[in-house]
Amino acid sequence: MDVLCGSTEETVVGLQGAPEQPTVVVNRRAVTSSFLKEAASTPAPPRTTAARRAKRTLCQIPGTLLRLLPCITWVANYDVKRQLVPDVLAGLSTAVLHVPQGMVSAIISGVGPVYGLYSSLYPALVYVLLGTSPYISMGMFAVTGLMTANAVKKFGVQSNATVGNESYPDFGDSPAGVAITVTMMSGLIQIALWLLRLDRLSVVISPIMAEGFLAGAAFTVVATQVPPVFDAPYQSSKGVFGTVLSLYSLMANILSSNVVTMSMSLVAFVLLGVSKFVFGRRLKRITAIPLPADLILVAAGATISYLLHLHESYNVSVVGVIPSGFPDPLMPSWRHSLNVFPDAAAIALVQFVSAVSMAELLGRKQRLKVDSRQEMLAYGVSSVVGSFFQCIPTGSAVARSIILKDVGGQTQVSGLVSSAVVAVTLYAVAPLFEPLPKCILAVVIIVALVPMLLKVKNLPKLWKTSRSDAALWLLSCASVIFLDVTYGLIVGSLLGLLIIFLKLNSHKGVYLQAYNSDIFLPSGSHISWHDGIIIFRFGSPLCFANHKNIICGFEEIFLETQLEKPQFIDETKNLKSAKAIVLDCSAISFIDSVGLAALNVVVETCHVNKCQLFLASLPTGTLSSVQSQPDLASRIGVGRMAPTIQDALALVKKELSDLEIKHRLDILV
Repeated sequence: MDVLCGSTEETVVGLQGAPEQPTVVVNRRAVTSSFLKEAASTPAPPRTTAARRAKRTLCQIPGTLLRLLPCITWVANYDVKRQLVPDVLAGLSTAVLHVPQGMVSAIISGVGPVYGLYSSLYPALVYVLLGTSPYISMGMFAVTGLMTANAVKKFGVQSNATVGNESYPDFGDSPAGVAITVTMMSGLIQIALWLLRLDRLSVVISPIMAEGFLAGAAFTVVATQVPPVFDAPYQSSKGVFGTVLSLYSLMANILSSNVVTMSMSLVAFVLLGVSKFVFGRRLKRITAIPLPADLILVAAGATISYLLHLHESYNVSVVGVIPSGFPDPLMPSWRHSLNVFPDAAAIALVQFVSAVSMAELLGRKQRLKVDSRQEMLAYGVSSVVGSFFQCIPTGSAVARSIILKDVGGQTQVSGLVSSAVVAVTLYAVAPLFEPLPKCILAVVIIVALVPMLLKVKNLPKLWKTSRSDAALWLLSCASVIFLDVTYGLIVGSLLGLLIIFLKLNSHKGVYLQAYNSDIFLPSGSHISWHDGIIIFRFGSPLCFANHKNIICGFEEIFLETQLEKPQFIDETKNLKSAKAIVLDCSAISFIDSVGLAALNVVVETCHVNKCQLFLASLPTGTLSSVQSQPDLASRIGVGRMAPTIQDALALVKKELSDLEIKHRLDILV
């Protein structure tokens, strides 16, 4: 079969009695990439006047407002009869989780439980105005609480600087002051990323890495809540191996545990586990409204502790003072803003990635579009506004998001309902939780994180699918547990980038052979050629990570001229007669400066070996990059860059034919 023909005609006839398969017929003259680019080019639009630009800007203002304030759209289209009841039920269902999770996450952050209630109110109200997903329940998130605790432990100074609505001159150095500074800085970072349109930087955290990171963070959170379950003295450690050392210290003093606390924890585990994983699943078959087991357990624990005086009589650790009312606006302290910047940046990234991933996953079946850039703005503004009302870093907990979806939340009205419940709690009910044993809150958060811990069950399946992804998951999880949450995020991100680098570096060229006149398949490890023409495909972007591979690929073609004939050439003809090489560039989606330099080396290698080089199937961006280098483009030749392999082969045939005629004429002369 002649692969150099300018036309293609194929007819595939099936078995006897079977219908003929469709036929493809192509008959046209060969063209170059430059010809197609020129044919497809459109004239530059006429320059607009200042008046027209001003008019266009004014016309874009309504659309900009609708993008910045999505609440305008859903309020205008709100269907009270169809959406109000599901929204109210969803809001009430998530509110019963906001209160206990808010208090325990605040304790994890190293501050008083009242700050968790503040953080479940104000950021949620801001998100109602700016958010795009009905499945995001803005409030306390145990993982961001753990990351906040790192900054609080490093820079917070224990003092009686503030409680509730009162502030003192050294408030910025208190644990709450440092946590609020982290909130402000993380919000400012997110707003800066939104302004610079850098929300796509979150892709450095792949979904696999994020899952491993969250599983490791969940384990670390559980480890921090084990001591309250036993109420035993232990030495808390931070930094590298801090989690392991803390657990070791706890186990060494396990015999000093408070028996009453352990008994309450055991009963709470059994009751909450049975209600969630047994009764809850059966109830789900009947109604999507979940059993408020967490709130019932918290209320029962506070009541029993108050009636039996557990703190005074049995030395059971309790939550303590929770002031009622709302906080006065307070300017966050800038004192530690630079110190907490790394922690704030990590929190900003984790908050954004985890929330957007959850929103996209839950909204996929309903085909709900999540505007990631608008979400970045919503989280940033929520954090900045919240920092003025003594809020600590927030997020969207998995359990609350799933409840919003299962109950059938339609719009941000569910957020308003849950915020109203939290507001009532702050105003009138909060002091009733003062006798609540801390072990009850620890049980609540441990049980809530069980589904996240069970993600480890996916590891064997992931190993069978992709070992590199499984290694990334495992190492991300382990780095969080054994190093630190912030270090774990850095290690996981770098490992993800390293895997991409190694995969790019592993891409080597393959030789193609003609299956028929317009289909080309890899020929394996040996070079396939026809009439002195070799087709070589480079199967990845050409950049600094793999530029040596394309150089080595071309050097192997001409290796016989420098060394003894290698083994892979034994099955082929003499490759010294190679007259032209067609480089299939269809997979080179982009090329950087190092890749262009490597392509220059390839051109020089072909020139030294008196072989013509043709480029085929150049993507538009890659073609523009090559043409932006006048020296490189002229050395290759405009007529040697073709849109398809077939065009390139036709151009090769024409050029070789012309050279043959010229050579014969020279002999005659």
